[in-house]
Amino acid sequence: MFTTTQDKKAIYKAQTVAGKPMDRHVGEEFVISDVVQFETEVTRKNRDGEQVTEMAVATTIFAQNGDMFTTVSPTIDNCLKSMYSIFGDEIKGLAVRITNGVSNGGNKFLQLDLV
Repeated sequence: MFTTTQDKKAIYKAQTVAGKPMDRHVGEEFVISDVVQFETEVTRKNRDGEQVTEMAVATTIFAQNGDMFTTVSPTIDNCLKSMYSIFGDEIKGLAVRITNGVSNGGNKFLQLDLV
């Protein structure tokens, strides 16, 4: 539950302030200070090239150095869920690197590797 003013500021920033898009910062390393996730609508092209609107999880990761990284990548969402299931609240303080993976179909996706 977000109850402090600091928590509420982080939520506000995550929802309104443009952070660094993770896909443009592959290879960058940072230490997690906080994570905010929320559902949002995104417009994407489907396999037929048509624009479709769907729900996605928006992720904002705040780094200890003050940087803010954003993405709607489902694999980043999965990475964070996995980290949280293993580390719990100790996720804050973990050093990570933004990396690219490639699916069997040749599609790139984002991941977080522990440093």
